[in-house]
Amino acid sequence: MMRFSSIRINPLWLWALLLFSGVAAAAADAGGLSQLIAVNLSPSAEVTKLELVSDKPLRYKLFLLDNPRRLVVDLEQTDLQLALKTIDFSQTPIKRVRSGRQGATDLRLVFDLKESVISNEYLLPVGNAEKNRLMVELLPVKQRTAAPVVAEKAAPVVAEKVAPVVAEKAAPTAPEVVAVSVKKSNSQSRVVRSAAAIQSKREIIIAIDAGHGGDDPGAIGHDNIQEKEVVLAIARELERRVNGIRGMRAVMIRDGDYFISLRKRMSKARAAQADLMISIHADSFADSRARGASVYTLSERGATSEQARMLAAKENAADLVGGVSIDDKDDQLASVLLDLSQTATIVESTDIATRVLGELKQVGRLHKRRVEKAGFMVLKSPDVPSILVETAFISNPADAQNLNSSTHQRKLAAAILSGLRSYFSENPPHGTLLAYEKSRGKQRVSLLDEGLTQ
Repeated sequence: MMRFSSIRINPLWLWALLLFSGVAAAAADAGGLSQLIAVNLSPSAEVTKLELVSDKPLRYKLFLLDNPRRLVVDLEQTDLQLALKTIDFSQTPIKRVRSGRQGATDLRLVFDLKESVISNEYLLPVGNAEKNRLMVELLPVKQRTAAPVVAEKAAPVVAEKVAPVVAEKAAPTAPEVVAVSVKKSNSQSRVVRSAAAIQSKREIIIAIDAGHGGDDPGAIGHDNIQEKEVVLAIARELERRVNGIRGMRAVMIRDGDYFISLRKRMSKARAAQADLMISIHADSFADSRARGASVYTLSERGATSEQARMLAAKENAADLVGGVSIDDKDDQLASVLLDLSQTATIVESTDIATRVLGELKQVGRLHKRRVEKAGFMVLKSPDVPSILVETAFISNPADAQNLNSSTHQRKLAAAILSGLRSYFSENPPHGTLLAYEKSRGKQRVSLLDEGLTQ
C-alpha cells in the first residue's frame, strides 16, 4: 500500500493562487465580452421605453425591488462602453442609473426609480443581428389595478459608489380579528369582530388580458378596424365593471397600446395571484361570412407540452403549482404535482368558460356553441384558471361594426362579467370575502349584486 505524507498548504497561498487564476481567466475572456453601446429612452405618460443596445446577443436577468424602488438589470458577459451620466431621465420614472460588475464578466445596471412601476421586457433584433436589443417598458402602477411587484433577492454590486441591492422583508399580515375592549357589550363585540373579519378577507382577482398591442395590431377588420384597439376598449369596460363590485378586483395585463409577450402575460397574471385570467380577442377568417363569438380553454396537447417545458426548467421555477415549489422534487413527483394542478385548473376553466359562453349567446351570434379547446400560450398557467374569448369576427362587416360600437362593447363586457358572477357566487375561492359571506349564510343579499347596473 502506498502511503502519502501529509502536506500543509498555507491558506494565504491557496487564496492568492485562486485569485490569480480567476483574474487570468477573466482577462482571457475579456476579448469575447458583449459591449453595451447605447441606452435609449422614449418617455410618454402611458409607458416609458428603455432600450439597451449591444453589439452581440444579450442574455439578461431583470427584476424590480422596493424600499427603495429600483429596477435591476444584469447583463451576462457584457462590458459598458458608454457614459451613463449623459442620459437624461427628467421625463421618465427613473431618477438615475448606477453600474457595477457582477463577478468577473457580468454587468449590473441599477435604475433608481421615482415611483412604483410594472416592467415588461423583450428582446429584439438590430438589423440582421438577433436579440441584440433589450426593450424594457415601464408602466406606472395604478393603485387599484396594477399587479403587485414581487421583490427578489439580489447579490450586492461589487463596485465603487454602487449600493448593494437588498430585498426588503414584507410586513407581517394583520390578524383577522382585532382585539375588542372588555367593556363593550357582547353584541358590540360581535359587530366589531364581524367587521374586522370582513375587512381582512381578500378580493377575488380577475386578470384581464387585452390581446396584441403596440407593433402587433392583431387582425385588421372591415373599415381597417384594428383588433388591438377594440379588445382594449372591451377589456377596460370589463375592468370598470369588475372594480365596481364589492369583493372583486381587476388587474389589467395590458392597459395601453404596447406589446407584451405571450408568456409574460401569463406570468403577470400569476404574479398578481389572479383567481382567473381572461384573454380578450377578436377572430378573423378569409371568408368574411364567418361571424360570432367563441370561448376557449386549454387543450390536452397544450397542457402536455407546457408540463414538459416546465419539468425541463423546473430548477428555475421557484413557485409553480399553487405556491408549491417543484425545483426540489424528483421528476416523477414534480410531474404528478403539475398534472394534478393543471387538471384541476382546466376543469375550473371549463366551468367558467361554459357560463361565459352562455351569457354571450344572449348578446349576439355564437360561432361555436360549445367551449373549444386550443393550445394558446395565455391559457397554459398551471395554477390560474384561464379562458380566451373571441368576441366576434372582425373580418365580418356586421361583427366589425358591433365591435367598434361602445354600446356593443358594454354588452359584451356585461355578458362576460355575468358569467364570472355566476361561477364565483357558487364557487368563491377560499379566503375571499365572498367565501366568508357564503359560509355565514348571507346569500340572500349577495355581494355580487352590489355592483354596477348593466
